[in-house]
Formats: sequence, structure tokens, C-alpha cells
Amino acid sequence: MEPLRRFHRVIITLLNPEPKKLMTISTPVQAVLDEDQQELLEELKAMNLFGKDKNGVPLYSNQEESYQLFMKELADIGCKDLKTYEDWERGCWPGDTEQAGAKYAEDLALDCGEVPDNGNSWIELKIDWNASWDNISSEYCCIEMKGIYGLETYIFNVS
Repeated sequence: MEPLRRFHRVIITLLNPEPKKLMTISTPVQAVLDEDQQELLEELKAMNLFGKDKNGVPLYSNQEESYQLFMKELADIGCKDLKTYEDWERGCWPGDTEQAGAKYAEDLALDCGEVPDNGNSWIELKIDWNASWDNISSEYCCIEMKGIYGLETYIFNVS
């Protein structure tokens, strides 16, 4: 695939309440990590990405396995070290890829000054952020994981 034309969607969960929506991975992930991957794993753990939800309930029954699964998905999109992660990572938004992508597209447009300030105007702006995400999504890879606020999507710019 051409680097600018790929769109990778990954859905991971260990506690799968809706099997039709989420892929269940029931076998443990056992990987041997090189030094760069180990450094990335340690940084991800320091961020406490997969700890507990907003009610204090653990997100995954096996937290170590959740990090290993995330590392595998990162490797699948070509992210195998901390520098690449930091260069590609654009953030995490609540919801599935479509919801998070639309919110990301809106935030990106606002950050870039592409959306006029409508504060003092009588003109109503209605932008289709889902379509906007569709226009740029080929440059991004997404990984969906259970997070503090439910399903969350990590977005990476791989172009």
C-alpha cells in the first residue's frame, strides 16, 4: 500500500461486552521486545494508559497483556520505538474511529485556523466533520482501546 493511502483500523479488548463490535483476543501475547520497543513500553506504562476507568474499575483483567496488545498494534502500523510514537501520535479521543476521527478533524481545523471565528457573526457554520475526517483519514492509523471514558481511539499520522 502507498504510505499516504493506507488507513488502518484496529479494535482491541480483553473484556468484550459486545462481540459484534469488538474483536476478542483470548490468547496471551508473548513477545520478545528489543531495546527500542522496551523503552516505548516503559513510557506507555508511565502514561498509565490502561489503568482504571473513571469509577476506579480496572480496564483490563490483565493490564500487562493490554500493553503487549497495544505494542503489537503499534508495530503493525510501523511504530516500533519511542521517537516514532512521539512523532506520529496525535492524541486520543473518546469513541470509535469515526467519532474520534470527526473530533480530531474539527480540532485540527481549529488549530490550523481553517475555521473562521464565528463568535461575532450572524453566519451559521455547519461543517460535516465526519466527511472532513474521511478526506484526511488515509494519512492516519487508528487504534481503538478501552479507556477511562469507554472506547477510545488513538490517532497516529503515518504520512
